[in-house]
Amino acid sequence: MKTPLFFTCLLLFCLAGAAIRAQTVEFEKLHPVWESAGFSITDYEVSDDGEGGYLITACTFLFNPQENTDVALFRLDAQGDTLWRLTLGGASGDVIKAISRTADGNFMLAGAHWVQPDWSGSSSGSLIWLIKMDPDGNILWEKDIDPGWFYGWPTAVFEQADGSIMVGGNAYMYWEYSTFLAKFDESGNYKWLERYANFSDFSHCSVLRDDAGNYFSGGTRDNLNTGATQFGMVKADAYGTQIFSKTYVTFPLFSLGIYPKLVAGPDGGFYLTGTDFDPNQNIAVGVVFRIGANGNQIWKKYYTAPNGQDGIFYTSIATSDGGVLALTETNELVKYLPDGAQDFYLDLNPLLPDNVRLFHLFRCADGKLLLTGESSATAMYCLKLDDPALTPVTNPADPVVLLASPNPTSGATKLSGLEYHAFREFRLTDAQGRLVQSGDMPSEATWDLGSLAPGAYFLQLTGQFSAAQVKLIRL
Repeated sequence: MKTPLFFTCLLLFCLAGAAIRAQTVEFEKLHPVWESAGFSITDYEVSDDGEGGYLITACTFLFNPQENTDVALFRLDAQGDTLWRLTLGGASGDVIKAISRTADGNFMLAGAHWVQPDWSGSSSGSLIWLIKMDPDGNILWEKDIDPGWFYGWPTAVFEQADGSIMVGGNAYMYWEYSTFLAKFDESGNYKWLERYANFSDFSHCSVLRDDAGNYFSGGTRDNLNTGATQFGMVKADAYGTQIFSKTYVTFPLFSLGIYPKLVAGPDGGFYLTGTDFDPNQNIAVGVVFRIGANGNQIWKKYYTAPNGQDGIFYTSIATSDGGVLALTETNELVKYLPDGAQDFYLDLNPLLPDNVRLFHLFRCADGKLLLTGESSATAMYCLKLDDPALTPVTNPADPVVLLASPNPTSGATKLSGLEYHAFREFRLTDAQGRLVQSGDMPSEATWDLGSLAPGAYFLQLTGQFSAAQVKLIRL
């Protein structure tokens, strides 16, 4: 964390078009998960616990019959402190990718156990794993269900009005990837399973339910003619009957299509975010589709990270103003408005300790964001902060007060309070406008003026959506 140094105040004036946002961090916590760094934590699911706290699963996203990969389950209080922790799983690979709160105040968890399959198709490579648990972590019942596939797992679980359970996710069966819906009674007894073919990214398919009880699965699907992987969505009713199936094209002849995430959008529609490979730029790009309630595409946007780097969208979440907020693989937030305009870009790395990688976004009951991720492979990192999409934008005409020490200086000077500004590059010029120094923003926000002649200098900071200038004095 960067700690401000309260010495001399500097007034930095935003240039035209700059958007400055400040987030309030409510808590930052680190929870040990594994005893060693043998397995990296690569997947999380989060639910509110109904009492202001959170239920979080952390697991190694790896299915391998030779590895015993368990699931860590945490219940945290409203301050992010551990109330209890459990380890779930057996002597095989285990994953839990779905949590929901039930009407009776308990929790439903859905995941999968890896088992060694019979590749002739007579037995499964993974079992659907359902757990009902009370708020104290006591297991009320637990079920393993063989759906007759090679392997797959749920990514969403819902309690229906009659108490029955609907599970959605992805599977691989008879050499074909698919998304599925499966119904169970209130005790976890299997009723039926319907598959919707040709969905290829079985690890990240996301499933939503609307107020009418219909289900929507968003993921990626293979174009069997070109070999490219595109994005797609299936709508099915509560009986598993398919209503429509749609495909959304990025790059027709060469496409990668990974990390799909379906979130609710305005007017009964959706956003489908993910990552693709742009063969024209030879880099990964974030992708956002806005989709109508009828499944038809309204618009499509691509995102490239600053400095032409890969723009990988890992996950996303809906915003209260009808937009979508995407989390990049490099710990940045990017927001799009319903009209397709990119509202802002926010680099979270200055807020984070070293070696933290964020994986999951969760909207808390109070409207704030809980971000979870991995720290040094063995610990779960949790950060709760104001939703930047709701934080007022500073008027570009207003002065923004930042702090530095020392100024004037005969050597180095350091700026602080820059954590919420997406500044990427700097230019230092003398009083005559001649360039003295330039480059990427230094990680410690420190500039050494010791080798320069005494006088006034102007430090210009620029980013993708913000810019500022400050006057420095060299003694």
